Amino acid sequence: MTTQDPIPDEVLDALEAARETNETNMLGRQSVMKIISDLDEYPAAVLWLYDNDRRYMEALTAMGERLAAEPKDDEERYPDQYAGVDFGDEPDAEADGPVR
Repeated sequence: MTTQDPIPDEVLDALEAARETNETNMLGRQSVMKIISDLDEYPAAVLWLYDNDRRYMEALTAMGERLAAEPKDDEERYPDQYAGVDFGDEPDAEADGPVR
């Protein structure tokens, strides 16, 4: 049984940067690689993704696992989505009964 090297952190960083642009579906490997290349910040990641095209889905999974493991404050991470929203006085959904 052979073991593969872990996905480099730069590749995961590059994939996350591409994801945050919201310019393409992350399943479109060629489009994602173009975005990463255009960012000019991750040249080693572009080469790794080119050389390891069969591991692309593994890299996406690793990125997702890494993101899921990070504690998040959504207001800080996505400020535009929460601009002007006051969460302090929201009614308790369970107190209102089931949604029908």
